This record gives sequence, C-alpha cells and structure tokens, in this order.
Amino acid sequence: TGTRILDYLDLHFYPQAANVYGGGATDAKTAELRLRSTRALWDPSYVDESWIKDAVRLLPRMKEWIDKSYPGRGISIGEWNFGGEDHITGALATAEALGRFAQFGVTSAFYWTHPPDGSPSIQGFVAYRNYDGKGARFLDWYVPTSSPAGASLFASRDESGEHLVVVAINMSAEQAVAAHVDLGTCGPVASYAAFSFVRGRLGFLPWSRSPVRAGGIDQVLPPWSITVLDVHLARPMTGPLEH
Repeated sequence: TGTRILDYLDLHFYPQAANVYGGGATDAKTAELRLRSTRALWDPSYVDESWIKDAVRLLPRMKEWIDKSYPGRGISIGEWNFGGEDHITGALATAEALGRFAQFGVTSAFYWTHPPDGSPSIQGFVAYRNYDGKGARFLDWYVPTSSPAGASLFASRDESGEHLVVVAINMSAEQAVAAHVDLGTCGPVASYAAFSFVRGRLGFLPWSRSPVRAGGIDQVLPPWSITVLDVHLARPMTGPLEH
C-alpha cells in the first residue's frame, strides 16, 4: 500500500567474550577485555575476541542496513549490558556505550536489567544525567569529536551554542592521561567545572581544574576514570546541530 509501518530497527547486544557479561568476572584480564569489547559497537578495525572472530561494528552496520533497505528508520538497542556491574570497568563500559549511542544517533537503548543501587556501573549513567548531584546532564545536541586510542571523548551542546558538556573516559588501568581538550573550533572558554569518578569512590566529585588556555582545556584524566567537563563559552559556537 505504500504505507511505512516500521519505525525502528531493533537489536540486542551483549559481549560474547568469555566471562565478560555472563560471568561478570573482574580479574585484570577480563576487566581489560570488557573495555575492549565495547569497540564492537563502532570500531571497524576491532576483531571481536569471541567465537565471532570478526568485526561487528554494530552501530555503523545497522545504519548501513537502514540506509540501503529502509531509509529513515531509527536505531534501537533493545537490550544491552557489558557486565562487571560491581567493578569500575562496568562503569567505564556503560559510559562508553552511552557515548557511542549518542555518536551514532541511537533513538533508544535499554540496559538489561538495571544497574544495582550503589554499584559502580550506575555511575556510567550518572556521567550523563546527574554528574554534579544537582541534575546537570549531557545536552541535547551532539558535537563530533576525535580522541586517541585508550581514551574516549563525547561532547554535547545546548541549542544556544554557549554551553558544552564533555564526557572523557580513560580506559587505562595504570596510566593517567594529560589531556588537552581542543575547543578551538567551538570558541574561547569563559569558565568550566570538572567532575570525576575514579576507582574506590562512591560517585562523582568535583575535580581539580587547570587554567584555561587559548584553544582549549588541559585536564588530567586519572587511570580508569570518567571525567565530565561542564564548559561555558565566551560566545556562541556556530555549526550545524546534530541530535
């Protein structure tokens, strides 16, 4: 009849590598594997370390299927979980997945079943929804980013272009990252606040800041950490808006 009756392409995703999700192991080897497994969501160079033994690149693959066969549909991840809920890597993997969902414009995604109250994994959500304890959140428009191997950077802006919220994840268990967040294309920074979640903490706390220098922010990212930068610009940034 020419009537479009499907709105979303929905898949479930769980890492298939041994003990990452199903066993929920947190030994050093499995913890590192958990973090690498998140690359199956997006990285065409990552060969899945499971029975799959191939590049999954789930989100770009789903977008390609839609563009080829049914343009205009949304993406939904009906179930997902990377395990390790009582370990810092559970929080990092959760934050990484949420950032990738934003990057690829995922319409909806449902964590199975829910992060246990008080667990590290729930802090992966807090990074985007309440990092300051007062309701501050990742904003409504996504800003494309790039980052080096071992770290991830996800950025958002408000409609006015004067407010940025950036989530930075350090995947290394041992090495801090002396990061320079280059905001040159966004404009000069008027002020910013930093909040961080690290091993051994119960939640996000204000983190030390460095002086703002021309073109961006220098910020130390502790080992195995999530850091949120709440940035106000001196003038509105330009460029297209991207949900």
